[in-house]
Amino acid sequence: MDRLKRASSTDVARLAGVSQSAVSRAFSPGAVVSARTRAKVQAAAIELGYRPNALARSLITNRTNMIALLTGDMTNPHYARTINAFSIGLQKRGLHVLLFSLTEGQSVEAAVEEVLKYRVDGVIMISAALSAEVGEACAKVGVPVVLYNRYVKQPNVSSVRIENADGGRRIADYLIDQGHALLAFISGTSVDPTSADRERGFTDRIAERGARIVGRIAGDYTFDSGRTAIAALMQQAEAPTAVFAASDL
Repeated sequence: MDRLKRASSTDVARLAGVSQSAVSRAFSPGAVVSARTRAKVQAAAIELGYRPNALARSLITNRTNMIALLTGDMTNPHYARTINAFSIGLQKRGLHVLLFSLTEGQSVEAAVEEVLKYRVDGVIMISAALSAEVGEACAKVGVPVVLYNRYVKQPNVSSVRIENADGGRRIADYLIDQGHALLAFISGTSVDPTSADRERGFTDRIAERGARIVGRIAGDYTFDSGRTAIAALMQQAEAPTAVFAASDL
């Protein structure tokens, strides 16, 4: 065990008869190194019980190869699948994932400050609202930010999202084509632009086609809020014959 702890890249280089930079390349995914050199380095590493020190390497390269995934809704099955897909995709590219979940009452700003302490190479925010201050803080330290299914108008923040407004229009068309003229909408949280965009496309299309919105209730993307909303809609004097909910849940 003592020998395992003491083994260094210098020891591996000496035993394999190569340079230390060759040892580093042999353990770096995608680095250019011949198959013969890689085999010699790996054989020496096995004999010495050597494991590369990712933290030490990050101090030299100024890269940690770590990407932070920041999410605010771990209970949603959709985001659980999304996190799994991100993790697999990033690992295939030689990157490692640090998962941060917003706790109840914790601000995104505070969470991002915690994330940046780990010197991550990038931040992917899933189901979390980003303020201008957060984007600027990340930009100052050279950390790129990507929003998933959210967006903000900031030059240093990228986003990947579906066309929510167009989706709302298509749902309106589908329901009206099925013969429904009295429609209702159950929204998501008020701070979520995803829900607002879906509602805008939905209501605009309904107005264009001459149908009517007879009910609109705010929800919070949970099963319980949807059940409560449906009960309220069905008790109206003019109940809808079809309902568009902003979330599957």
